[in-house]
Parts: sequence; structure tokens; C-alpha cells
Amino acid sequence: MPPLALARVVVTALLAGCAVANVDADANAPPCGRAGLPCCDDAMGLGACAAPLTCGPDRVCAGKPDGAAPDDASDAPAGGDAPDAPAAPDVPPVEDAPLVDAEPDRAAPLDVAPTDAPGPTDAAAPTDVAAPTDVCAAPRGVCGGQCVDLAASALHCGACGRACPVAQQCSGGRCVACGALGQPTCAAGGCLSGLVACGGTCRDAALDAQHCGACGRACAMGMRCEAGTCRAASGVFVTSGCSFARNADGGFRAWGTNAGAQLGDGSTTARLTPSVTMIPMGAEEVVGGTQHTCARLADGSVSCWGSGNVGQLGTGAASATVRPTPAPVPGLSGVTSIAAGASHTCAVRGDGTVACWGGNNAMQLGTGDTANRPAPASVVGLSGTFVAVTAGYNHTCARRADGAVYCWGLNTSGQLGNGGTSGAGPSAVTGLVAAEVSAGYLNTCARLADGSVRCWGQNSYGQVGDGSSTTRPSPVTVRTAAPALEVRVGAAFACARLMTQAVQCWGYNTNGGVGDGSGANRATPTPVTGLTDATALALSNSSHACARVASGGVRCWGYNRQGQVGDGSTTTRLAPVAVPEI
Repeated sequence: MPPLALARVVVTALLAGCAVANVDADANAPPCGRAGLPCCDDAMGLGACAAPLTCGPDRVCAGKPDGAAPDDASDAPAGGDAPDAPAAPDVPPVEDAPLVDAEPDRAAPLDVAPTDAPGPTDAAAPTDVAAPTDVCAAPRGVCGGQCVDLAASALHCGACGRACPVAQQCSGGRCVACGALGQPTCAAGGCLSGLVACGGTCRDAALDAQHCGACGRACAMGMRCEAGTCRAASGVFVTSGCSFARNADGGFRAWGTNAGAQLGDGSTTARLTPSVTMIPMGAEEVVGGTQHTCARLADGSVSCWGSGNVGQLGTGAASATVRPTPAPVPGLSGVTSIAAGASHTCAVRGDGTVACWGGNNAMQLGTGDTANRPAPASVVGLSGTFVAVTAGYNHTCARRADGAVYCWGLNTSGQLGNGGTSGAGPSAVTGLVAAEVSAGYLNTCARLADGSVRCWGQNSYGQVGDGSSTTRPSPVTVRTAAPALEVRVGAAFACARLMTQAVQCWGYNTNGGVGDGSGANRATPTPVTGLTDATALALSNSSHACARVASGGVRCWGYNRQGQVGDGSTTTRLAPVAVPEI
């Protein structure tokens, strides 16, 4: 077998809509496709299992080959917290063996792209890296991913988060009374004109993402506060096998896999270049799993489309019939954040509570059991006001307004961040106060208010980013070259967009996720080739990534078997390429 070969997948039958396949893999192949493990993903649909197993509606291979020995259960959650939860493969699912398209004679061949998986490249021990002085020089500092004047900001006076109380203003990094020492006189309410009093401090409700338009109205992850309204900071979104970009008029174009109608263009035809979609104008967020997609709209409602085989569309009933165009999820209003795992979806409602629906085999819905839910159900065991939610393959995390992060679901690789590999119910991530959190395949990362990055979970390919290949059940520091404005996690790799507008990535790179052109796994942050003007970053449970650049264009890189890079080809791209027509 060639050095870069991962697996030879030969489809031998099609049963009940599932590709039943023999998987002939080398030692580096993902341990998927076996009984009790996830189906080998193809980024298109139900995927493949080793014959005679079949891929069930929960995307787990069911049954056992005659005479087969029991699967190794060493990775199963301890204590029975997640009954029937599948053991997770150590590496990202194989995005191959595509579900037969509407035109079977034109289906792509099933020979997989080269995907051998060497361990992380040797790297020197990480060292502290200060932000470049020309990025945010003193007396400025990085607070919440923004460069602010610590000497004069009433919201960050002398230090990040040190807000001056009502009737005081910041001077020389110290809070002083309004009207004293030449300071402006406070307006009615005790705050300078344009600021409002929130919890005893003055806040800019026009721009403050934690008090956007009103005290306590926090914007979700990846959102910015603009004129008192939370708006999408990103004009590009990525799901498993699909990419979406917002046009200047608020409409969307999409490209990539579409066998489950997840592009939302009314068809099941894959698109190698951007195609006009039926996503409602002005949608603020787009998320998706392996077969479904959802959008959060400006009015706080949520619409979903694609496959609803385990209830992930939230319509109230599971259905084997795909929905080719967006339709509202009943019972949701005021939603501020949404997320999607492989086959489940979650949302933060207007009252700060979290609801989830869809597949629940690993307790990823947070309902305390493993029953699928075809309609939104409240996550149990959470308290306080939550502002953002994110989802990995079979786990979910939510960030509370005070920065605490709670995770639930599959924890075989420590992706819940609770210090161990057991427990499936909501638990706090150890010692973390975050400004942003992003969950990926089997690991999770967070950005802190000072722009530093923490990651935890599965680490065979260096995707935690600490220079090792040791699984980390608690957060560890990732040393980026400058403070991070965004952090995103994909399928065994992660990326951060820096204050310099450069992007650094780390982890699994055989399919080009790191984007440095090498194809070699990276255990520490590595610059993405030629990307120095990124304004937004997108990856989520995906083997590809995209970025919006200052010109308004989009650059994508990584796995491209189904056209998800959008350059008109199916050639995997180890470095960013321009997406046409964007």
C-alpha cells in the first residue's frame, strides 16, 4: 500500500440506504466502521461499515460479523454514565464511500484520497510568545479579542475587565470621578454620554457584546455588537462537507456535498463551486452535521433542512425523507446561538437556557438519557444565563455569561474537559473562564479574554496544540504567535485567527487541514500559507476550513473529495485557494 494510503473502501451492497462496505485499512486507518463505532463518514450521508454490518440511523455500525471477537471497549465511558454510547475513533471519520447520488452512473469513484496519518512532527518545547508590539503596544492591551486603551477605557481601566463604576471615568489607568481632574461630566444615570449603567458599571451598549442594546443582552460566539444589535461577524461558515458564504446583499451561496439536500438549494446535487441557496436573507449563523444544516435568523428563529432521520431538524418527528429547503423549528424564539454535531442540534434560547434535539446515543442532548428527541428539549443540570453553544461529533458545550463553560455527551477522549474520561452529564470545564469556546470532532478549544488559547481532548495528531500527542482531559495552553480573535475546531485539527489577521492551525494535516502546504501533522500552531488578511474563520467537525479575507473574498483549504473547497475541483488542497464568484 502506498505510504499515504489510509483505506481501500469497496462497496459490496446497498441496504436500507446505507453503504455496506469492506474496509481494508492499514495501521494508520481510522478505527471506524466496526461494530459499536461510528460509520466511516463520507461527508455525504450514512457512510460505510465493515460487511456485514449496517450503518444505523444514529450513525453507529450495528451487528457483528460472524465469528468476530468483541470490540475493544477500553475507550467506553466509565461508570455507565452513557449507556450504549459508541466508542469514538481516535481520528477523524473517513469522508469517503459516498452515498449514491441522484445520478448513480456519475457517482465519484470510491478509491479514497491519500490519508496516512503519521504522528505529530517533532517540535521544540513551546515558549511564551508575546503579541507583536506593532499590534497592540502599551498602554493598549488585548481584551476580549480587541485592542483597547487601558489608560482611558472605562470598561477596561488599567486591566481587562476592570470597569469603572457609575459616576467614574478612566484616566491614566485609574478610575476617577466624572468632572474631577478635568474629566468630562457624567450624563444622567452617572455615565458619560453614549454609555449605560449595567451592574454598577458604565457600558457601551452600542458596541459591547456582553451588553448589546441592553444590559445583560450578550451576543453569541462569533457575533459582534453593531449599533446595539448582535450581528454575525463571520461571512463564511463550514459544516461537514459543505461551505456557505454570505453575499453583500445578505443572501447565501453554498458548495460541497449535497446528497442529503444539506446545501439548501432545493436539490441533492453536489456543487463544486458556489451555488445560490434558499437560506433566508439575513441569516446570522449557519451550522450543520453530516446530513443536516440549520440557520439562525435575525428575528431569533431557527430554520433547518436536509436529513431528519433522527429528529435533527427539530420538526417534531423523525423522517427518512430529506427536506430540501429551510423550514422553521417550532417552539424556538429569541435564539442567540446555535450549534450542530454529527446528528444533533442545539440552541441558546432568549431566556438564556439551552435546548437540544436529534440523535442522543452518547447523551449529547443533555437530557439525562439516550433517547433521541425530534423537537427541542431543555438541557438538564445547567444553571445561570448561557450565551453560546457549540457541538463536536457527539458532545456539546455551552458558555455561560460569566465565562464558565459546561460540556456534556461523549467523553472517551476527555473532550468534556472535566479532568477525566467519564461522565456524560453537564459538568464544568476545569478552571476555565472563556470568551469563546469551540467544540470539534473529539476535542475542544477556548479563547480567553486576553486572546490566549486553551484546548483539551483527543491529541493523537497534535490537535490540542501543546507540542505533544498526549490526550488532555483538562485545558492546556496553546502558544499562538499573537493574541487570538477567534478559535475554531475541526476534525482533529484546530485554527486560530490572530490580531495580525494571520491564521495558525495545528493537528491532523494529511488532508491539508493545517493549510501549510506540507501535509505533515503539526503539534503546535503553524502559519497557514499566504493567509495574512483574514477577517473571519470557519471550521466545524470538518476536514476542510475557510476564511473570509479583507477583500471580501473567501479562501478554503483541506479535504475536497466532495467539492467543499469550492474551487471547481475535487482535489484536496494542502494550502488555501480562492473560491470563485464570492
